[in-house]
Amino acid sequence: MSWLAQPGSRAWREPEFYASISTDDHDRLSASAELHGLLARIASRGFELRGSFAKSLNDQIRTAYRARLTRSIVVRQLNHVGITPVLLKGAALVPWTYRSRDERTMGDIDLLVRKSEIGAAFGALRELGAVRPPGSLPAWHVALWHFNVAWISPEGKFLPVEIHWRLHSEAFEGAQDPPRFRERSSSVTFGGVHALLPDPADIWIHVATHFASHLGARGGSPLVIPILAESLSPPARLRWVMDLVEAWPMAHTTLGLSGLVNRIREARADAACVDALAMLFPLLSSDNLAAAMAVAGALGNSKFDADALRLRCTTSHVPSQLLGVRRATLSTYFRWLVSSGSTTTFFGRVRHAAVVLARTLGAGFAFPFAWCARSRPGMHHGASEPKRNSELAAFEAHAEEMQFRSLEASEDSLLRRSDLLAHVHGDAH
Repeated sequence: MSWLAQPGSRAWREPEFYASISTDDHDRLSASAELHGLLARIASRGFELRGSFAKSLNDQIRTAYRARLTRSIVVRQLNHVGITPVLLKGAALVPWTYRSRDERTMGDIDLLVRKSEIGAAFGALRELGAVRPPGSLPAWHVALWHFNVAWISPEGKFLPVEIHWRLHSEAFEGAQDPPRFRERSSSVTFGGVHALLPDPADIWIHVATHFASHLGARGGSPLVIPILAESLSPPARLRWVMDLVEAWPMAHTTLGLSGLVNRIREARADAACVDALAMLFPLLSSDNLAAAMAVAGALGNSKFDADALRLRCTTSHVPSQLLGVRRATLSTYFRWLVSSGSTTTFFGRVRHAAVVLARTLGAGFAFPFAWCARSRPGMHHGASEPKRNSELAAFEAHAEEMQFRSLEASEDSLLRRSDLLAHVHGDAH
């Protein structure tokens, strides 16, 4: 997996190494990079893409552009109703972490709003023509059992958008507190719109806990990387690994090692972060490796269980056919109900359980129909490209892209002179 590593790292190989590998290996590595959205990243580090993979590279670059365009369109609309969202995951990592904006593809845009702003945010998206994906359960049902709601543009004006009011599902809710996450964020302006960029340490912790929420909190081992490289469902897992690699330098230099350890403990994200660090050891340069080992050592040891990892990947995110609720969420909720350490009284928990059960059973009657609607062949789930009905529309779309990229270039030069970029990015490369 040397083609994943940063320049200067122990696992890095010069382009001559790529020339010596067999055609079959070259195609296999190219296919893995294509699956996980890493073609632009490996191409910028000397990996030669051949044949159809070169075309796929252009497709991924365009997808990355459309993700940033989506971010600007949606944030502008939220600003119109008085909401300044916090950028999450890929939207927060570009362009402040990756060398090039086009290196980080995104399938959707994640934005965090206050819980009190959910209604206004949903209304703003409806004004843009956004709708819930086909077969979706009612928004209140999703809000009860989840932490975000997805919206799509049937007309193809933008990529899918996820509006978050919490940072994690119930299983990881203790990992980060949304109000403090927002308080530590910095204001940024791009394309005439305003958003918040999370604190560098908070970005890294959130990526680590998000990764753990999909893979299970006990996945830390270099062995996990080849497992992920062969993973087909869902894709993009290696892209998340690269997020952790790219964001690590700014995370540990911003607070210092002891400050980062304290932040992780404050977030109760010890297990997820230790496992993430253990997985990154082969991919880090010597200075970053030393910092990662120091933080992991201060937090404690992790245990790797490949079988548990595979089981988590295949079962924990499958909703119950009866209730439309993820099994892991049901398990976590039940533990909360019987927990003696909960601040909610016993009778309060019983009352809460009764309300939850009644509403969930009500939605459960609709779930089989929603599930069938989602599963119908050819059902439209989101948009990746705008409709182009004429050569003029195609020309206008190209002109808009060139204008947007020119704006990004001018913003980059302003960011490089700003205290924010010096603080976040200066020691990262």
